Amino acid sequence: MNILNLFRKFTMSPPNMEPGQFSMPLRAKMNQLNAEIEERVRRSNPAFYQSSSKGNAKTTGFSDLPVEIRKKIWLLTLPGPRVLHVVHHPKTIQTCRHAPSTQSLMPVVTPASYGLHHPAILQVNYESRSIALSKLTKICDVYWNLEIDAPYFEIKDDDDDAVCLLAEMRKAGELKQFKNIAVDWKLWMWELSTRTMEFRVTFGGRFEGYEHPLKVLRHLPNIKKCSFVYTEHTLQSDVVQPYQAWYLGPLTDETTNFTVGKMVPQTNWDDSLEQTIGKIEDTIENRQAQAMTGRPGGDLKLELMAIHGRERGSVPGTGLKRPTQGWQMDWFG
Repeated sequence: MNILNLFRKFTMSPPNMEPGQFSMPLRAKMNQLNAEIEERVRRSNPAFYQSSSKGNAKTTGFSDLPVEIRKKIWLLTLPGPRVLHVVHHPKTIQTCRHAPSTQSLMPVVTPASYGLHHPAILQVNYESRSIALSKLTKICDVYWNLEIDAPYFEIKDDDDDAVCLLAEMRKAGELKQFKNIAVDWKLWMWELSTRTMEFRVTFGGRFEGYEHPLKVLRHLPNIKKCSFVYTEHTLQSDVVQPYQAWYLGPLTDETTNFTVGKMVPQTNWDDSLEQTIGKIEDTIENRQAQAMTGRPGGDLKLELMAIHGRERGSVPGTGLKRPTQGWQMDWFG
């Protein structure tokens, strides 16, 4: 077994975890790796460890590897593609609700979406941190790999304070560096709701800052992939799983909490999940040209995805689902 394979044995995650996500801190795994390297060298070349005439023993370990090999190994410990949930800072929700788009924002990333801990490679030693910072950028107090990570915007709970957050961050220039983005499918459909008279009477100008995701994408030429996340919205809180970040994957019954005719907002559908996916994908395909306006041809990919690695806790009482609001229209328009 060569050095890289040996390293993967100790650092790659178990099958139920995403590549690059650790079930234990990296420093402990590196200690195990050093011990294993030393033991394998000793077994393969016993004379290497024999005492010299002066009584000194010769040892080797990870730090004795060539710097090029160490760099490759460190890079293998970076997190895999993650989808990190961006929300308003709790203290700015009230002030941002009626604030102009020029106001300084205080978005934060929910700890559950990145596994509470920063990538372990940042904390091992000076060399590992230097290599990590060549690939990671600190935004909203979280370290992002801008090549593969995606900020996720979700309409959560009952207050809908996240409805305008995507547009607010776009106007403030907070999203210019990203190449990927993930958006709650309900943010796409919110446009239909704002057209109704009942909506305008009920909410007045509260959501005047809303922008359709396609409009947002026209102002973000660096975005190469936009994932629309389809899930059922509940009142359950997210459970933090240390070192386990959320990631995107195909839609399943489990990731969507899908039940025929029970999605929120409620409809009269009798579709299976596959039929529902087909309808949404047709809608995305039909409207993709709107997102391509002013962009080089073929440089933006739209896809329908679900969040994996997300665990939600239980809530007391009955009714885990968000109440249906009568002014919302059908999802497909």
